[in-house]
Amino acid sequence: VSDSLNAITSLSEEGVIIADASRLGGLVDEGLASRYHIIIGVFRERANARKLALQAEESGFSARLIECKRGMIAVGVCPSDRITQIYENLQRLRSEAFCPKDSWILQNE
Repeated sequence: VSDSLNAITSLSEEGVIIADASRLGGLVDEGLASRYHIIIGVFRERANARKLALQAEESGFSARLIECKRGMIAVGVCPSDRITQIYENLQRLRSEAFCPKDSWILQNE
């Protein structure tokens, strides 16, 4: 529990956004297996989402296209049920060229 609280404190201090699916207008697929995903992009065009997902996968990160109710497609990477793991992955992602600075954490509850 203390690791989780430390991770949340660190994320808050760094200005990292942790938001639920309402930020995307809700999800088409409510069955995401993991509690957290790092969102590295949201697109209208599926081809653009696939391109970013491929860049993430080529860099060794697991990626998933997440369908949103407003017709947008989010690219989620590094799914995990642990906030500490998401924090560690976000730190690793920030050093990658494909990862935008405004990436945020989707909390699926």
